[in-house]
Amino acid sequence: MAFLLATEPWTGDHRVLDVNVLGIVRTTQAALPLLRQAARERGQAAIVNTCSIAAIAGLPQRALYSAAKGAVYSPTLAMAADHVAEGIRVNCLTTPRPEGRGFQPSPAGVPVSQPTAPERTRNV
Repeated sequence: MAFLLATEPWTGDHRVLDVNVLGIVRTTQAALPLLRQAARERGQAAIVNTCSIAAIAGLPQRALYSAAKGAVYSPTLAMAADHVAEGIRVNCLTTPRPEGRGFQPSPAGVPVSQPTAPERTRNV
């Protein structure tokens, strides 16, 4: 999945964008009627999109993936604003990485990944 935006030719591989961006759009559109019903009956419902630290931190050779995850993060914020009055929470979860693995700090010194215990994300 390495992709250097400045030097790699675009191969037309839209799968990264289709899965990450259009996947949340299509899933949300399909689920929204049931989520609205659940919010009316139970007082709340939730959408949890899967994101990545790549959405907000520069990762080497991951320009396209970072763009795709940014295109998950930003609509999640917008959907949260759109549906809060209906009792539907919309959050974005950055998946935990296994202990001892992950990314090194970016050249700018930004910490790119922190270990997260699954217990911390259980009730999102």
